[in-house]
Amino acid sequence: MSDLDQFCILAKSQKGRACAALIQQAIGNKKIFVFGELLNIPSVSLLKDDEEFYKHFNTLELFAYGTYNDYINNIDNYIDLNEISIRKLKYLTIVTLAETNKNIPYDQLSQILQITDQRQLE
Repeated sequence: MSDLDQFCILAKSQKGRACAALIQQAIGNKKIFVFGELLNIPSVSLLKDDEEFYKHFNTLELFAYGTYNDYINNIDNYIDLNEISIRKLKYLTIVTLAETNKNIPYDQLSQILQITDQRQLE
């Protein structure tokens, strides 16, 4: 059973704060880079209309379908991300770019990911 499967099983029985905490754990998990299945769980979907936890849902949706630019441009719509989660979001952004571009120039990548150090960019 994959880590994602375990989170999905747990999410089915969680609500509110517990479900929001589960989202944070999934986002921070080093092995999980796919989040659509978790978004489809009813208890997770309920968070989008919850005044207290809607940012958790938005953040999960960001990791499933968004980019680092989306995060930066709408930062108030998401939970605070730690350095590890930001790095993961940047990796997912590279994957998104690679889906539509055969070649991604360093300067474009540097601008989108807001990384000025070429060594760090590599």
